[in-house]
Amino acid sequence: MFSKVFYLTVFVFLLHSSPAFSLEGQASPLGTCKKAFYSLFNIRKNSKKPVVDSVTTVDNVATEPGKKREITEHEHNTSEGIEAELREWGSRPIQNRLIEGELKIPQRIREERTLKEQGFNSEYIRGIDEMNEMIAVAQRLRELEVNPYTTHIDYFANKIKERIRFMKDGAVDFRQRRRLELLRGYGETAIKEQSVTYEKWIQFNGLLAAALSGGAIKVGASLESIIRQFPGIILLPTTKGIVGFITISEGIEADIYILGLSNKQENKYDGVFGDSLNLFNHDLFHIRKILDAKNRTDYAFYEKMRKVREQIKNLSPEKRKQMEFIYWFLVYEKAETLPSYPLMIKSHLLDEMPSLYIRDGREGVEEVPKMVDDFMEVYSSI
Repeated sequence: MFSKVFYLTVFVFLLHSSPAFSLEGQASPLGTCKKAFYSLFNIRKNSKKPVVDSVTTVDNVATEPGKKREITEHEHNTSEGIEAELREWGSRPIQNRLIEGELKIPQRIREERTLKEQGFNSEYIRGIDEMNEMIAVAQRLRELEVNPYTTHIDYFANKIKERIRFMKDGAVDFRQRRRLELLRGYGETAIKEQSVTYEKWIQFNGLLAAALSGGAIKVGASLESIIRQFPGIILLPTTKGIVGFITISEGIEADIYILGLSNKQENKYDGVFGDSLNLFNHDLFHIRKILDAKNRTDYAFYEKMRKVREQIKNLSPEKRKQMEFIYWFLVYEKAETLPSYPLMIKSHLLDEMPSLYIRDGREGVEEVPKMVDDFMEVYSSI
């Protein structure tokens, strides 16, 4: 009697979990049950050997090499979306391999320690050492004219296992762990086959962020459009999550843009709370805004801002903190299409910065006018 009740309970559970759709897009109860069973227990039909990539197959439609298959909304909202995205990994043949030694990565400079001794906290310098290393890596990738789609890059491949472990530390339920286990399997396969390209590395980090959230599983068009701008624009997914003002500014000067990856269930940014995918997409939103501003703004503004930052670095630590904060606010947080006229910039800063202080609960809002005057003095001197 017990066994009958048990199997009936399992049947009902499977019938209502991990829904699989037929090719016509209509739910098939029997198919749903079967596929949910194979998915839940991580086994492939007609095989006794457990595998990590056996999440239900949505359809059997072949995809031409290099052509991206349309993914249904249903797939994006289940673990099937991960498998559908990762099937694209084999769509382009790997033509080259870049071993890590060819990057000639210099010994990491401990700038974070130096700046910390000068009084800078993590709000300013978190992730700066990693950024400095990435700037050197980006320079070599550009010099070597690496193809982002067909070149396996050891530097990224060697980070996959560590990144999976990092995300697993934050998983809190079966669904999240199942998604990450699937990604682990695909990641290890890519390492073995030496097929970790720049494109795949960026996409993989996006899927990791989605795996730890309740959001849709999808590598969106906005991310792909930025990937296509390699090597002019290079993305840096980092497990540092929310990095410092100086770190972001250093990256922007080198055309390297941060994508924060967090294993926390809740992250605070811009005065709001969100999960790992929210944080990742928040950074992606800022990157798109910066690139759009650069395309539409008087180029002289950004050229002048580079020179302003060189002057800022030579200021005393206390004064530099204030100037770095304003610089970050202009080129990253707001990324407005500002003309290079000093009066317009000053007016913008005086209007916008107080609300930022209030939003983030920062102290010293009364000091904003003096900070703005000091910044404009440096700006106008160039």
